[in-house]
Amino acid sequence: MCYPAHPAWDRISEIFRATFSRNGADPFIGRRLTELYRQAGLQHVEVEARAVAYPPGHTRRTIRLDLVRSMRPAILEAGLADQRELDELDRTLRQHLADPRTLSMPGLHFIAWGRKPNPKAAQGS
Repeated sequence: MCYPAHPAWDRISEIFRATFSRNGADPFIGRRLTELYRQAGLQHVEVEARAVAYPPGHTRRTIRLDLVRSMRPAILEAGLADQRELDELDRTLRQHLADPRTLSMPGLHFIAWGRKPNPKAAQGS
């Protein structure tokens, strides 16, 4: 997320999610970690979510833009955007993110953990 909101951020995020998901990747996997751990048989599953606000100049502040740059061939091939739109979005958002008044939190970080069941405890031994 970035604040103040910017329509270019919404558009670049839409392009990112569509491109990232094309080959089966899940951009929201962190939100599903506890469910996946339980499905794998873990018990006492817990999760912690963290969001970091990166200052201007920090490489993580523009990570979404950098990833979209690296995905350009796939974006163009899929027809999700053309070169001109991508260039304009990149220029506009880099300028927006360079403003120290803009708050940038490009993603949530999830930490999850659990325990494997103790087969001896289940047997009563």
